[in-house]
Amino acid sequence: MASISDRVRRVAFATYRDSPQIEAGDMKIVQCGSTVDASTAGDLDVRFEGVVWDDPDVSWQQYDMIVIRSTWDYHEKYPQFLQWLDRLDHWGCTVYNPTSVMRWNADKLYLQELEQRGVTIPPTVFLPRCSAALDTAGAKPSAEPAFDLAALMKQRQWSKVVIKPSVSAGSKDTFVVTAADILSASALDELHRRISALRQHSAVLVQPFLQSVVDQGEWSLLFFDGAFSHACLKTPKQGDFRVQSMFGAATRGLDPPPHLLAFAHKVLQAIPGPPCLYVRVDVVEEPVQEAKQESASAVQRVADSATPTETPSATATPTVLHSVQTASPPVAHGAVLLMELELIEPYFYFAYDLHNKGPAMMYRAIVDKLRAAAPRKTLAASSTATTTTS
Repeated sequence: MASISDRVRRVAFATYRDSPQIEAGDMKIVQCGSTVDASTAGDLDVRFEGVVWDDPDVSWQQYDMIVIRSTWDYHEKYPQFLQWLDRLDHWGCTVYNPTSVMRWNADKLYLQELEQRGVTIPPTVFLPRCSAALDTAGAKPSAEPAFDLAALMKQRQWSKVVIKPSVSAGSKDTFVVTAADILSASALDELHRRISALRQHSAVLVQPFLQSVVDQGEWSLLFFDGAFSHACLKTPKQGDFRVQSMFGAATRGLDPPPHLLAFAHKVLQAIPGPPCLYVRVDVVEEPVQEAKQESASAVQRVADSATPTETPSATATPTVLHSVQTASPPVAHGAVLLMELELIEPYFYFAYDLHNKGPAMMYRAIVDKLRAAAPRKTLAASSTATTTTS
């Protein structure tokens, strides 16, 4: 008979400093240990702990599994987060989602790859990150070629756009620009400065404003270990475009129509790397009258020969924009578009799970993976875990 210590499996739910405890929604997963049928865990004693991801005193090697959950400040500490993932790999930790998948998903440039794999996304212009860092020889970085937002909007016939950094979460540093906002040279210069500042830290995405987000809302579909669990529809408050509850958006649980579910499954199949423990697919559906106006997204690159300048004025010579069209066709009528693919620390919306099966599905998926893996060697308790529930 196995000893008590041989039966114990320690699972760390990675959290962040502002909320070190296991998040309330995730506690529903923990509580399944006492409510799900006994055969699920078998003879395993699964113990969950909330552990702050960037706590330097934690010995992560002592955990049988690390599940990235409420690390909701990772985008503000992006280099440190990537370094932490590297250390987890070095220590041989079992991490979900897999670290390779999270690195890929941490930058919204992943949308380009998914589009190449046949997943439809909103028409998107990707502005590369500025070369702001010093090179290895310590040379001063070169100025970036000019970017002309007004020229781009005219070229693409976009009267309203959404601008967002490629490394961000919760709509941080995301804003809307209308044609009226760029009528004056001073206003355009200010927008160029704002975009340039964002590009010091990451690439920037420019997309047409999708009225369907306001009129119909954005769907979130949740999957655990590859199986669909539940979905919800999020609609922004009047006068806003953001679908997060912190900005007053309304959320309701709904069963998704079959074509949305089929699209989400297609997205899952396009994810590179090892299988994921959890996936959230955020999509919108474009009505016919909007879809017919848009063309396929393109990767835009400023000309290498353009005159370098950071904040061009309205009278400056417009930069020539070189387009590299992707293989995907123009957005079809009523097309389903992938807005985001959340593989790092998605909110699970368990409160809107109509069939209340999500927490148990996640719990069973964790236990299945623990069963399939050998237990880690017992280490001296040198971590500071903020919450323990068995």
